[in-house]
Amino acid sequence: MHTPIIETMPFRACWMRGGTSKGVFFLENDLPSARVLQDEIILSALGSPDTFGTQMDGLGGATSSTSKAAIVSVSKRVDCDVNYRFAHVSIRDGVVDYSGNCGNLAAAVGLYALEEKLVETHPQKVIVSVWQENLQQRLLVEVPTDEQGSPLQYGDYVISGVPGSGARISVTFETPVPRSFAHVLPTRNPIDYIDVPDLGSIQVSIIASGNPTIFVEADAFGLSGNETPTELNQKPQTLALIEKARASAAMHAGLISSLSEATLRLATPKIAIVKKPISYTSTSGQLLNQKAMNICTRFFSMGKAHHAIPATGAIALATGTCLAGTIPNLLASKSTDENITIAHAAGLMELSISVSDELKVFDAKIHRTARTLMRGEVLARLKITSG
Repeated sequence: MHTPIIETMPFRACWMRGGTSKGVFFLENDLPSARVLQDEIILSALGSPDTFGTQMDGLGGATSSTSKAAIVSVSKRVDCDVNYRFAHVSIRDGVVDYSGNCGNLAAAVGLYALEEKLVETHPQKVIVSVWQENLQQRLLVEVPTDEQGSPLQYGDYVISGVPGSGARISVTFETPVPRSFAHVLPTRNPIDYIDVPDLGSIQVSIIASGNPTIFVEADAFGLSGNETPTELNQKPQTLALIEKARASAAMHAGLISSLSEATLRLATPKIAIVKKPISYTSTSGQLLNQKAMNICTRFFSMGKAHHAIPATGAIALATGTCLAGTIPNLLASKSTDENITIAHAAGLMELSISVSDELKVFDAKIHRTARTLMRGEVLARLKITSG
């Protein structure tokens, strides 16, 4: 008879903010090699599973933006400095999802690589080449440094959804379309019609850029498109329909083979409602003029409205505005160049992207800030089997 014994073990870790996300960072060499043990450590560190939905017994903040982990290592690739594996953890169920990437935390990966001395530093700036393991993408993270080569965390750059300001970190996605996708439009269609249980037939655009993302016009769910996250999260029936739409579109695109699989693939595909430019007041109290934006959106992550916007989702949306006939393209005010301004609940996000006439996507670039919040050891509770 084998009886599981709970043992508390320390693991070196950092708690970091990257963009509008927070996560626990580990060096892969500090973790056991078995993936099942790594998952157990990540779950314990963040406080999942938690039937109360609070992550009270861990570092997680009980939101999709703060229930994340990054595992970083020196890369063996000749074209990259470090490898970055992203884990998105469900709060109540304790599912560790590796199907997508977090572009916000990618900014913190560059900072972390410098602080851990995984790359050589230089005055003024260091460009850290990152291999994003989940989606098999190469990212270039430009981290500003001082005269001694130490990374800067303080500056005057402001991003919507984060109080205060910080040093600007630029993240370039060299090939935003994940390698597992043969085309930026997985179904080859700018618009697909899908049947959603309890809702009926709706139009969607499925775009694989940054992370694969489903875009639906806000009207399809009876929404105006300028609701606050709090207002959206107080509509459980609407949230349930949006999740059903996400699962139905994922199956339509071949990402899952049954609707039930969506419960194990919570991180991707993302889903968002979109609206033509509309003036409204952001959650920070800033009045946003419709003339200052190309498109308006509200993203949903792990069943809840996102407080701002996932960086990879922003890349997918910017890509969509450039692809003729997609829902984002039909709703967006046309940009005169490659710079796209997206309006979300917390404010505006600007990014640049290049899409060719052959529907090839190149060099998506975002700007974020990042900061190290805690450095030390996380105490993980592991199950040890004894006989």
